[in-house]
Amino acid sequence: MTSSDEFAEAVGAPPVEMERVLESLPLRIGVYVPDDLMEDWFAPGEGMNPPSDDALTAAAGFGRRFDCEFKHDADRMEGFFWKWVPGI
Repeated sequence: MTSSDEFAEAVGAPPVEMERVLESLPLRIGVYVPDDLMEDWFAPGEGMNPPSDDALTAAAGFGRRFDCEFKHDADRMEGFFWKWVPGI
């Protein structure tokens, strides 16, 4: 783990690898993140059952940085990112 990865974990940010995944995500393919990681990454210390509104808002904003949509599925207890295809 690099020092930048350690810093990201310490301040509650997604790991750098997640940025790389969303940058190279093919259209119509999803990335699923369990609730506990979403809360750790996007709103640490706020609880995760269900994830806080702050965590969901931050996750959606993070996805937009990479042209990804974001939704949360409470039944599956996970959020997911994907690149939307306008023509479908």
